Amino acid sequence: MNVNTLALFHKALSEPSRLKILKDLLDNGERCVCAFNTVIKKDASVVSRHIKLLEQANIVKTRKEGTCVYCTLNNKNQIKQILEG
Repeated sequence: MNVNTLALFHKALSEPSRLKILKDLLDNGERCVCAFNTVIKKDASVVSRHIKLLEQANIVKTRKEGTCVYCTLNNKNQIKQILEG
């Protein structure tokens, strides 16, 4: 992993709302992005920015199905180790 990728990865993990999203994905598996509005108690535009940053850091991947965007963890074991120690 180069330093820019590493910096982006750590930046993505440095915000409590993004950690809540990751914990939710770890606990529940694939989720519609709209579900995170209630998880982090923020509006859709804020959730979208968080998901985009997590995706750029290669932590999550998204797929679109109709009008819904679904999100999953790229490496569940890595995130589990980070969140649960």
